Amino acid sequence: MSEAINLPLLLVELDLGPGFAAGLAATIDALLQPPSASDVERMRQLLRDLEAIRNGDGPSSAQLATAPLLSDWCLALAPDGLRLVGEVTGHPLLGTRTRVRTSPVYAVGPEFSFARTLSRFYRLGPMNSAPMAKMDIKRLH
Repeated sequence: MSEAINLPLLLVELDLGPGFAAGLAATIDALLQPPSASDVERMRQLLRDLEAIRNGDGPSSAQLATAPLLSDWCLALAPDGLRLVGEVTGHPLLGTRTRVRTSPVYAVGPEFSFARTLSRFYRLGPMNSAPMAKMDIKRLH
């Protein structure tokens, strides 16, 4: 049995009002559409990475060397699962931004060294352990 990990003050306080309901509706609408070829390939890569993590073979040093760095991060509840919110550096699409939200999180490495989201690996820097004000995560990239 794995040891419980204490994550004080990591969940962002969210208003589960109209914004959350709209996000949930969009997630349900997306589920009703057939997946695109790129969605299927993204899921195949995610599966390969999760299997490597489970087997103790991943992520590789090369994967982490090219992964964006997420600092001052915390966990946030979104309609499609847990996401990370923080400052990103070296993101292939976003570059460097002070506040982003990731795609849903599927795995986190030992001592929060990395995270595997739906779309990519992230190297995890220091987490934000201070209480955060309410934030509207749908406005984040």
